[in-house]
Amino acid sequence: MDIHRILIADGSEVFREELQERLQGFTLTQTCGDGAQTLELLRSFCPDLLVLDLMLPGMDGISLLQAARSAGIETKVLATTRFCSEYVLEAAQRLGVCYIMPKPCDLRALVSRIEDLLCRNHRNLFVQPDLQLQVTNMLQALGVPPKLSGYVQLREAIIL
Repeated sequence: MDIHRILIADGSEVFREELQERLQGFTLTQTCGDGAQTLELLRSFCPDLLVLDLMLPGMDGISLLQAARSAGIETKVLATTRFCSEYVLEAAQRLGVCYIMPKPCDLRALVSRIEDLLCRNHRNLFVQPDLQLQVTNMLQALGVPPKLSGYVQLREAIIL
């Protein structure tokens, strides 16, 4: 098996470390926590795959992808995000994102998608995340408890 180069760009140090640990053995990884550093590492590290949180501090993921494209940097991108609008989905697809995974995500599933993109050489696995899952994750991130009276109605109203 080839050793693949992966750059993990995420604002959460815990997430970066856990994913890097899971990828040990079949990848060479670098990690960073902000957009400017990610752009720098894209130039110097030349990864086969960028695992990119679209909500990075300093420079958001869409801006980072636009800057990378302008600089002639091309790599496969697996994006993660807590919230995803239609604009973000369209921009990500236009900028070459191969797959978007909603956060919080199961690390085993994330590693599986990484293997799909690297080892099976799929070019485009762009899948629009499930809207109900996105809304549920958004409500959870805002601290709205699922046991709240009217929670289901609120979730359905947001979806509409």
